[in-house]
Amino acid sequence: MGGPQWLAGRYTPADQLDQSPRPELGWFLDEDVLAPLPHGSMLVQLWVSAEGRIDRVELLRADPPGDWALRALVPLPRTPMRPGASGGRPVAATLVVELVVDNERFR
Repeated sequence: MGGPQWLAGRYTPADQLDQSPRPELGWFLDEDVLAPLPHGSMLVQLWVSAEGRIDRVELLRADPPGDWALRALVPLPRTPMRPGASGGRPVAATLVVELVVDNERFR
């Protein structure tokens, strides 16, 4: 599941940066969807602009399978991000993160 070809040149993989993008306050997820889930995980690819905006979200894997993960990710693009950096300058970046649900919490 790759993104459109035009994304490839605009976003640098996070592992090639001095600083990877990261959330300012924590991930914005739909906690009502996560609350009844005792445990689970999602592998998500994010495209983060140089301004710290999540431009695209792609769910790569959910465990357990089901539509719960897509519903939980709806608010994720509103997560304020600290952009990636290279040479001290903010850059657009793509990264893969695992979000884990454990005892009705996520990290």
